[in-house]
Amino acid sequence: MSSLGYRTKPYRQTPRFLHLCHLALFSIYLYVLQLRIKTLHLKSSFTQKHSY
Repeated sequence: MSSLGYRTKPYRQTPRFLHLCHLALFSIYLYVLQLRIKTLHLKSSFTQKHSY
């Protein structure tokens, strides 16, 4: 049991690192989505103003 626990230690650390990377990528993705939505809203309002 002790040998197994010792072997799985590095494997436990790597998923945590991957999880942190995944969270960072996800937050960046959400940030980009928000920026895109904002720009789309600005573009739509801009075109509407010009159409009138």
